[in-house]
Amino acid sequence: MYSSKNPKISQHTRTQIYNLYLQKEPILNKKGEIVKCKKAHTQAKLATQFEVSRQTISKIIRRARRGDFTSHKPINKRFKNFKYFNLRMEKIQKRIAKKALQKARREEIAKSRYEHKKPGDLGHMDLKLLPPIKGEKVVKGEKEYLLTLVDDCTRIAYFTIIQGKNQHQTRAGLERIFARNSIYFKEILSDNGKEFKGVQKQENGYFKPRTEQEGQQHQVEILLQKMGIKHRYTRVRRPQTNGKVERLNRTIAEEFLTKIQFENRVHREAELRLYEYFYNQDRAHQGIKNMTPHQKLKQLSPLKFM
Repeated sequence: MYSSKNPKISQHTRTQIYNLYLQKEPILNKKGEIVKCKKAHTQAKLATQFEVSRQTISKIIRRARRGDFTSHKPINKRFKNFKYFNLRMEKIQKRIAKKALQKARREEIAKSRYEHKKPGDLGHMDLKLLPPIKGEKVVKGEKEYLLTLVDDCTRIAYFTIIQGKNQHQTRAGLERIFARNSIYFKEILSDNGKEFKGVQKQENGYFKPRTEQEGQQHQVEILLQKMGIKHRYTRVRRPQTNGKVERLNRTIAEEFLTKIQFENRVHREAELRLYEYFYNQDRAHQGIKNMTPHQKLKQLSPLKFM
């Protein structure tokens, strides 16, 4: 009868309820004579008919007997209790303290953020294991990885898929990225995985200092040295040091890997190229004041640093 959950009953409806309650129904004997009368509508029947509680019907009838058919505003008497007032104030104080703590954390994170001023000053590099394509036969030992390289200043990112994670496959993926990137990197930061870093030998329980010959044994380091790029490494067991590319890996998983159902590897490669264009040209980035990476790069034109 009523559209809202707890509607106010109108004055007309209250009058109608009271009139129905006053109606009498005669009771006849075997001869057809009226013996007595009974109520035609009980409070329970009226409550069912008008879809309200029995207590509400009783309250309407009680007020109608005094000639009052108007609707009354509900009064919450709990506010008159000092104990309830204290509980309410404690909830408000906790809410204010929680908001202040969240604001302090946001300010602390903002202070700890770092960003290089020029494009190419630092690049972040990492590998991410790709999930198998649905319906494709999984061969043991054959895994595919997504090689990601992102610029620290502009957040421009480059992606490529490699068939494994050894140093030769990682170098081949980097060569494909360098062949089409628009930014020259001075330094690249990566973790301490074997796909990025040569293994250091131990002497008397301690790691030997890296020599030029040992550094040149790794294919990735050979490539970076050949291109004049300094290779830096994160602290051991501290992925937060390379946080920008770690967050990008999470974004790829949320927006790309779990949103599209790939038919085959060719389809995934084509979609990856489209997503790379979307990420760099159209997707706004909160870390660079809601600009796209391409807009950030355009703003920091090389002419400004000459």
